[in-house]
Amino acid sequence: MLLISSTTLHGRLLSIARLYSASVKMVGTRSSSRASASIVSASTKSKATPSTSSSKFPYDLPYPSLDLRAHPHLYRTGVGEQGVLMVEPYKSELLPHWRFKDPPTATASSTKLHSIFLSYVSEADFVGADMARKFIQMGYTRARRYANHRGGKKYIYDDVNGSKTGKRREIARLEVKDQEPNKVEAARIFKTVLDEKVWTNDEYVRMREDHNKWAKTSPVLTEDCEEVRKAILEDPKQQRVARKW
Repeated sequence: MLLISSTTLHGRLLSIARLYSASVKMVGTRSSSRASASIVSASTKSKATPSTSSSKFPYDLPYPSLDLRAHPHLYRTGVGEQGVLMVEPYKSELLPHWRFKDPPTATASSTKLHSIFLSYVSEADFVGADMARKFIQMGYTRARRYANHRGGKKYIYDDVNGSKTGKRREIARLEVKDQEPNKVEAARIFKTVLDEKVWTNDEYVRMREDHNKWAKTSPVLTEDCEEVRKAILEDPKQQRVARKW
């Protein structure tokens, strides 16, 4: 029988332990390197690249000098009601019919705006239809604002002179029992037309989807781009025609 002294056995066990420890460190280092590489790779992939196309509303275009009926390719839907008081000649055609003072006024206004909306849709005029939608939507949001805040005043500005250049704070909404009934009902009337007669119009929804899909593959519009410069009118009042509805 082969006999191994305790000293020799202890030395061999110590050597094995050292080898095991070294191998564990090597594996750990490799795993850590792979993890670090993955993090770097993921970070690199997640970096945003500048967008060359967008359906965002381009606020910096010279709208007072443009006719978007003649140049509908310059229109972008944006979010909500963006551009509702900027895009001509549609603003001039729709604004005279936009009112929300009380329920009878809101009913007449929303009915007229919806009628114009349908006319634009029947003419395949998406820009006009979307602008009419924005006015109807603004009837709801503005009436709701006046219902939620006395006089429609939603913010307080920190500037002592009362200008709107300082930091603003939102005024708390009125309790339901304190809200003006006329404005609450006016908002409901516009919202009903928006939800039940505008967003359910299949042709409008199709045109909107097609437009936004196209916009996302088209260049971002700027005031200096060639398309915009070519569309600028020398005499907008004479060259741009606003229809009377």
